[in-house]
Amino acid sequence: MTVSTPAASGISNSVTILLVEDEKSVREMLRDFLSSEGYDMMVAEDGVEALKICGCHGEPIHLVLTDVSMPNMSGRELGDQIAKRFPQTRVLYMSGHTVDSMTEHTYGQTIYLIGKPFTLVALHAKIREVLGTQQPSANSPNSNAGNISGTSSSASASSGR
Repeated sequence: MTVSTPAASGISNSVTILLVEDEKSVREMLRDFLSSEGYDMMVAEDGVEALKICGCHGEPIHLVLTDVSMPNMSGRELGDQIAKRFPQTRVLYMSGHTVDSMTEHTYGQTIYLIGKPFTLVALHAKIREVLGTQQPSANSPNSNAGNISGTSSSASASSGR
């Protein structure tokens, strides 16, 4: 587990994000970017570690940002556990899969999904959408930052139940 504190830029969203990603380079890049945007970051390399962090972290975790395809526990399994045990925590999935494959067993839950590839700017916008927060200030340091690879575009879906 790694914990980062808000960036020296002075931007603080007072939001804690748990990033769950098995690819080390992607995990580090996303952690660094989101930390620079002022989020309090925690990271886990799989769902099992993420659940341990959620269980012992004394403060609220506002968002779990998780890859869908991971070893040991899929992002969907993790999201189901988070919904049961920590219903106030939102889950945003990162996936190259289609929205339809993500929504077939949602049982009325809203599924938030950002499809790969996505830019860091698009990820930040999606996080704000999921959390219902405002646009970043004009002095946000990485407004035109990099790209994450994958196979589909950003989407969110809600099942009909």
